[in-house]
Amino acid sequence: MGRLVIGVPARNEASNIVELADRIEAGVALLGESTRTEMVLALQPGGDDTLERWSARRARLASRVLVSDPREAGKGNNVKRLIVHAVTSQADLLLVDADLRDYPQRNVSRFVETARRDQLGLVLPIWCRARGQANTTNYLASPLLRAGFGARIRQPLAGHVFLRHSFMADLDLEAVPGDYGVDIAITMAALRLGVAIGQVHLAAPEHDAKAGNSERIMQQVATAALGGLAAGPSPSRADVEWPDRYWDELSWPSSPSAPESWDGVIARYARPSELARWRELLAGPPARVTAMWCERLADAVRQARVGAAPSELAAGLTAPFFVHAESRRRWAGPDVADLEQYVAHLGERVAAELR
Repeated sequence: MGRLVIGVPARNEASNIVELADRIEAGVALLGESTRTEMVLALQPGGDDTLERWSARRARLASRVLVSDPREAGKGNNVKRLIVHAVTSQADLLLVDADLRDYPQRNVSRFVETARRDQLGLVLPIWCRARGQANTTNYLASPLLRAGFGARIRQPLAGHVFLRHSFMADLDLEAVPGDYGVDIAITMAALRLGVAIGQVHLAAPEHDAKAGNSERIMQQVATAALGGLAAGPSPSRADVEWPDRYWDELSWPSSPSAPESWDGVIARYARPSELARWRELLAGPPARVTAMWCERLADAVRQARVGAAPSELAAGLTAPFFVHAESRRRWAGPDVADLEQYVAHLGERVAAELR
């Protein structure tokens, strides 16, 4: 009988935690009796009653709570606790972020059955977020994996991932950050270790963008990604491919879109001497912004490889990243296919800059 831990990292998710747990349990029922499943809340204490609501619900699965030390804040620390628990339990791990609303029950079995059928060590979803969201995924993480490893991975930051026990046992958790960089760090570790990686079409849960998260997530993901690319020569993982024309099966979800403008974020992070230039660039053709962003991203990779501090490079990328995000907000086409092909183009272009 297979063993599975379903881990839910959470902080201040009281409004969603009971419904999410109920939906996950309904999804586990679709696995049948071949899997022994435990659901684990990895809780970072906050200011609401997430724990009380989790504890009060009538659970149908074995259930556990791992409460983090308040001094060890960050999503990554919650994820690392879940990995340690799964390895100790000799179980595979399915991670489901606690802020995924209206979670489709079928997602559980789609992930687990695909991983076990195809002997995959890491499984990620193919879905799309609401238009204007997921800028860090679209314009930073996915292109960097293509440029650094030759891998075409569409959702390395999805918050929904399956990890096989054998992969987790080989994972160096000391090298995994305790913040939002955790997802891309785990994906890059899988690429370096030669782990078989799969990508599965799933229905996208609703996911609200939270105020202030965009800058923090971008900087932490950039720091983790640049640090990973600086760690040594990257193996070619051209074997990791997304399905041909996968976007034909995607449609925009109905979640609220991104803010009306990223101008305020740009003003906060731009040097005073650069702000006028960013505004001038935004007023011109969007192709110029694309070229600027690819050049900046490739240059950051080159600097990381010769010893520059990834966190400082990430800070320096913040203003140009949001200039690019604002350009895309203003000029992006209306179709999902336009976005998906643009993301693929970015990866190819950054790869070409690095040759």
